[in-house]
Amino acid sequence: MSPHTCAAYRRDLSQFLGFLEKERGGDVEVASVDKTRIRRYLAALASGHYRKSSLSRKLTAARSFFRYLCSTGRLPVNPASGIASPKKEKRLPVFLDEKETEKLADLPQADDFISLRDRAILELLYGSGIRLSELTALDADSVNVRDRSLRVFGKGSKERLVMVTDTYLELHKRYLDARTGFLAGLAEKQGAFRAADALFLNPRGGRLSNRSVERLVGRVLSRVTDKAKTSPHVLRHTFATHLLNAGADLMAVKELLGHENLSTTQVYTHVTAERLKKIYDKAHPRA
Repeated sequence: MSPHTCAAYRRDLSQFLGFLEKERGGDVEVASVDKTRIRRYLAALASGHYRKSSLSRKLTAARSFFRYLCSTGRLPVNPASGIASPKKEKRLPVFLDEKETEKLADLPQADDFISLRDRAILELLYGSGIRLSELTALDADSVNVRDRSLRVFGKGSKERLVMVTDTYLELHKRYLDARTGFLAGLAEKQGAFRAADALFLNPRGGRLSNRSVERLVGRVLSRVTDKAKTSPHVLRHTFATHLLNAGADLMAVKELLGHENLSTTQVYTHVTAERLKKIYDKAHPRA
């Protein structure tokens, strides 16, 4: 699994163990954990205003842990196997409308390395719909200019090809030229210098971090929208919603987003349905 998944499971299991130890007042024997104690744990989380999606993940972490203990002979049965996951709430994704995305192109522009890098990142997130982790994992040779495509590795290290816009390709060429000059300057300053293979670099010549991109996107989106959420995922939601609003096929959007199941992509159909309902209510004389 990805490092992010492993870190999340580790946090969830530590929280579960902390609950058991607090409830018992000391060390816990794993064989003493039963369905009742697990349900009490989930109830305590629910009273702490955790979302159902978080409860489901924490239960999955516990279930996987007990499955491992069963496979190694530490436990005869998995006490979490018969506990149903909470039904996830349906939350509509936050996205920008087309007027707001047009404002992105109207922001002040410069031709230095950092400015070109940031503009390329914003165009790529909106124009291709890739995830934040997929963007920061890109290498300089991930872009195929001739085919106007991008090779990305998504969840589970699954490779897929996505299309890129003409606007991005123009920025990509200019950014690569600036990147070459930037790296030459670093090498001149530092002597022996080994640059990262990453497409998007930080000021030290290393791979740009997820957190840096989050700060960039949050800063820029706060200038074009008054929506509370301004994460890179908003641009991914915007990409999918705008495609469906323009009549794109749902299965094609699923492949472009790299979703495992169609049900994950179908959340965007609720968004477009809400839009159509508003248009109908506004336009039909008897609505």
